[in-house]
Formats: sequence, structure tokens, C-alpha cells
Amino acid sequence: MPYKPDRYDPYAGSKRPVNNRSVNNQPSGRPSRNAQSNRARMNRIAAERRRRARRRQTARRLLAFAVMVVVFVTLSLFLWSRRDDIGSSLAAVTGLFSGEKENKPTDKKPTEEAPAETSDSEDPVETTASHFGQNGHDFILQSDIPLFMDQERAIVLIDAGHGGIDGGAPGYLGDGTQVKEANIVLDIAFKLKAELEARDIETYMIREDDTFFSLYARVARASLLSLDYMSALQPELVNDRDYVSQMTEKLMIPININSDDRSTGAFGFMKGYGMSKEQMELIDLQQNCSNVIFVSLHCNAHDYDTTLHGLQAYYCHDDVVEIDEADGLAAQTDPVGNAVYHGRDNERNQLLAQYVYDGTVGKAPFLSGTNAGKPVLAGNYAVLREHGLAGTLLELGYMSNSSDLQQLRDPDTQQKIAAGIGLGIEKYFLKLFNP
Repeated sequence: MPYKPDRYDPYAGSKRPVNNRSVNNQPSGRPSRNAQSNRARMNRIAAERRRRARRRQTARRLLAFAVMVVVFVTLSLFLWSRRDDIGSSLAAVTGLFSGEKENKPTDKKPTEEAPAETSDSEDPVETTASHFGQNGHDFILQSDIPLFMDQERAIVLIDAGHGGIDGGAPGYLGDGTQVKEANIVLDIAFKLKAELEARDIETYMIREDDTFFSLYARVARASLLSLDYMSALQPELVNDRDYVSQMTEKLMIPININSDDRSTGAFGFMKGYGMSKEQMELIDLQQNCSNVIFVSLHCNAHDYDTTLHGLQAYYCHDDVVEIDEADGLAAQTDPVGNAVYHGRDNERNQLLAQYVYDGTVGKAPFLSGTNAGKPVLAGNYAVLREHGLAGTLLELGYMSNSSDLQQLRDPDTQQKIAAGIGLGIEKYFLKLFNP
């Protein structure tokens, strides 16, 4: 076969030497210097080709990896932006297949040390939310509730006062046995929950067992629920995801710290007299949650006057809060400081308290005719003041009164009290939805 020169053949275009002979055509015994040089050149060329091939392969791999990273990041950002809708859809599908229904110690103001509020330190709640905070408590977060809400559905947050290290006002039986307020109001809270659900009213409990939950943590939970509600059903009010995210983060501060000691920072942006601008904005928004109410259950007590008895229903009123906090506001040293808030629906709050009072004494007459003051009155309590939902705080008789205490411990009487509260709430909502 005739010789065909290769492009990398060092002898291309010339006659190939035969048998490595020297110029005089005599065997040299070793390759000529020219042949050695050409072989080295060929080796260098081959090595360079291998290096280039490896570089091309590495570049292709890096490009493929970069494309995968871009796709992953883009998909992650998209899923994160749609996390609420995806969570709602998954929960709805889960519900379909499962067949289930989607279902005062220390306050920030010295003037709030009235017996009623001195016990408002509370605990965790029922919810299908993610786990946050201390001691594995469940807390309401975005998209945990609105699946089964609608704008015409009545919703009640039941706040059973005290719990855990805060037993509330003590009562004593004839044999000296101590009875805790926290246990009595929790029993009534469960009965109230059943009464309301029988009336097709959605309910959520701030605590379900003997666990401590602070004043401002309970308020924060109520505010988180209202944010969930508005985000899901009134998006025109809360259409800024950054606002919802930032506000949720701020509301988690009192929930995570879970303390009534102001020095711990547990009050968050709700600290101080008056209200900060961001809290005012939140309360303004909460005024739109007219079908969500907050009901706090307590029992009263007096250190030495055992004749005091009966039910009192408190509500929040702007004027009462301003008068109560006037000295504290005047003493502010911060040049910006907090301001007085005037924006609550005072008439709505009073109407709720009155309806609940009337319903309760109608079913449990022993609670009527209190001699402790007005039966329905305004009060400056944190669990009513620090959010914009309609709310009432009930003092269900006196632990220091032997007759009241005997009735409050009786399961049948507790059922009557719960039925009366439920009836009052139902009448309030009927008035609200059918003015």
C-alpha cells in the first residue's frame, strides 16, 4: 500500500527514512536526532490534545451544573412565593382523603394591676400550625387557619385565664382545700367551646391544659390569627407579603419569650404607654375582622371582703385607656414616643360585653346582681387593649365568696354558665350580621 502522509506525520511530504539508517545509508544503531525531535513533538501535540479534551469536558460539566443550580433556585423561589396557596391546597386535599373537617400579674401599665387582669398569664393553644416558641407549643401562623373560614362565619377565640405557674385567684373550701381559678375557667372554656360549636361557631382556645401563657403572647396569637384571616379572605386589606412576614416575625417575639416581665422584651412593639405607629396600623386593620371576637374567662377575688359576688363583664374603650394612661404618657422621655390611640369600635365592644352578660345571668342567675360595681363596664386590660378585635373579659363570680365558689365548682353550673355565654355570643353575631 502506498504511503499516505498523516497531518501530524513529521515526515509528511518527504520520503520516509528506511530502517533508521544514517545519511550515508549505514545503520546507525539508534534513531537519528531528527527522528527523536519529531517523536517528542508528536508526544507534546498528543498531550496538548488530551489537555484540551479534558478542559472541554470540565467546561461542559460546569455549564450543566450551573444550569441545574439556576433551575433549582428559580423553582425554589417560585414555590416559596406560592407557599401559602400550596399549603392550603395540600391541606384541602388531606382533608378530603382523611374525611376530617378543615377545621393581672405584671402588665405594662401599673394601673392594670386590678384583680381581674392580675391573672391573665396564659398558655398555648390548639392548632395545626407549625411548632414554634418554647416547650414545643403550637402557634398559629400563616395559612394554618383560613382554610375553613369565610367572611360570614362567626369565629371566637376563647382565652381561659392563667395556667401553669400562674394559678390565678385562689379559693378555699371549708376544710382548707385550695381551688385554683385557672382550673375552673379551663373547665368552663371547654364547655363553652362545645356550646359554640353546636351553634356552628368556629372556636380556638388559647390554652387547653394547665400551661403558662403570657399576656402579650396571647394577644400576639390573636393578632396572628387576624392576619391569617385577612390574608386569606380579605387580601385587598393585606396584599403586601413583606408586611405580613415582618409583622408575623414581630408578633412571634412575645410568643417565643412567653413572659410577663417587661425587662425580658416580651412585650415586643406593644411595650410602653400609648401605642406605636406599627401597632396602630395593625389595630386599624383588625377592625375589619368584625366576625372574629376574643372572650377571656376569669374569676374574681378579694383579699378580705368575702361578701363581694357576681359577674362583671369588661370591654375596652378608648377614653378609659387614655385616662388610665395619661400620667404615663405625660412622663415619656422619648422625643418621638407613643401616642394615644382613638380608633376602636367602642360601641361594638360594649355591645358584645352586654350581650354576653345578659346571656350568662339568664342561664346562671346566681351571678346576677353583683355588689362589686357596675355589671358591664370599661376596663384597661392588656388582653383587650392590645388588639383591635371585639372582645370582652368576664369575671365569673368571686373565688373569695363561698357561695360563688361552690357554684363555680359544680359541673352543672359550669355548663349553665357556658350555655349563657354561648347564647350571648350568638345573639351578638346575629345582631352583627343582621343589623
